[in-house]
Amino acid sequence: MLDIWISLLAGGAAGATTGAVASFVAPWANWGVEKRRQRLESRRKLIHEVRMWVKREAGILTFAQSGLFPRIRPHLTPGFRAVLDRCEMMHGPAFEDEWSDRAFAMKLLDEVAEVERHWGLA
Repeated sequence: MLDIWISLLAGGAAGATTGAVASFVAPWANWGVEKRRQRLESRRKLIHEVRMWVKREAGILTFAQSGLFPRIRPHLTPGFRAVLDRCEMMHGPAFEDEWSDRAFAMKLLDEVAEVERHWGLA
């Protein structure tokens, strides 16, 4: 009779422990999935915004001074970042002579495509 009680208590304790652990693990796992989904959506939106900006404007000076530049800057190659940083400091037509709007737009689109591949969105 004592063996039955011990097995019932052990089973009940194991069930309660498992339930308690699951009630903490499930929301945490769901939060991780949701966080990843939001990060991917944010990245897709940034890529889309840069591409739409290129369609509308495409000038190197206006991009360096836009709100998109600081958001995409950390993800660009170091060489291209240096070009944009230099442009931001110079603010003049002398710098624009080095880059035509079309050449800049093509380079920016190449950079964004590489970022997109790196993030696993393409």
